[in-house]
Amino acid sequence: MAPEATAPLSSTLPVKQTCPGGHIGKHRRAGLWLGAALTVLLLTLAYPPFWIWPAIFFALTPLSFVLVRRPLKLRFLLVYYLAGFLFFAVNLLWLTPVTIPGYLALCLFIGLYFPAYAFALNRLVNQFRLPATLAVPLVWTGLEFLRAGYPEGGFSWFLLGETLAPATVLSQAADLLGVWRVTFLICL
Repeated sequence: MAPEATAPLSSTLPVKQTCPGGHIGKHRRAGLWLGAALTVLLLTLAYPPFWIWPAIFFALTPLSFVLVRRPLKLRFLLVYYLAGFLFFAVNLLWLTPVTIPGYLALCLFIGLYFPAYAFALNRLVNQFRLPATLAVPLVWTGLEFLRAGYPEGGFSWFLLGETLAPATVLSQAADLLGVWRVTFLICL
């Protein structure tokens, strides 16, 4: 057997893992955009008119995975904001015949909840070392509670717990637990 065939695999790999053309950075940016886009897509599919409610159990995973692995920089927060804006813009499109400026203002405002989620989750997981499996439901449920109640009565559409309405057996948990605990359980 030739000596080069018996060399361990680790000795044949280069020490430096980055490519001279910066391809690793491009893949990381693609992962950021892909994670945000997958979350928007899965959240949209879970709500009417699609009602693919099992998608809700995986909807926050791509975005959550991406944001706990990145620092809180403005460019990343802008991607999260764009994801929030797009989610609400797609799902509130029916408001455009009523008022286009109001539709845009509403989407711009409630889109802020996605970067707020990113900020809070990143802090809890990376700074306070809370496990992500506990931090995700705490942050998302807390932000939904704030969004539904404040300011001035809030905006209580598109709560995660509402996606289980077609699954009558699962939605019965809302009788005992309320929509906030159902949202918490979905995020687990």
